[in-house]
Amino acid sequence: MNSTCKDAYSIFCEHNKDTNNEKITFVLNVLNIYKNKTVISDAELSFLSHYIHFSIGKDNMTPYQMNILTCALSKLTIVDRPSSHDLLNFIFYSITRNFT
Repeated sequence: MNSTCKDAYSIFCEHNKDTNNEKITFVLNVLNIYKNKTVISDAELSFLSHYIHFSIGKDNMTPYQMNILTCALSKLTIVDRPSSHDLLNFIFYSITRNFT
């Protein structure tokens, strides 16, 4: 039984080795760091937008992955400033531009 599970897991990993799940997990980990902050500065939001754009911005994501990222972003406390609007638009563009 144990070797059967290992074989099945090995096949699963081989089949899914090129997926972007690991990168999505990394982005979610970074977003979790910021979700408990009372206010996110423009510099931090700029960092997040660039991090998301350069780590997963070119990947094709499933609707489920986009939903997870959008939910995580919605939990952030972002002050209403013109620069925040632009950065959030850039983040959402990075997430949704390669919709599969």
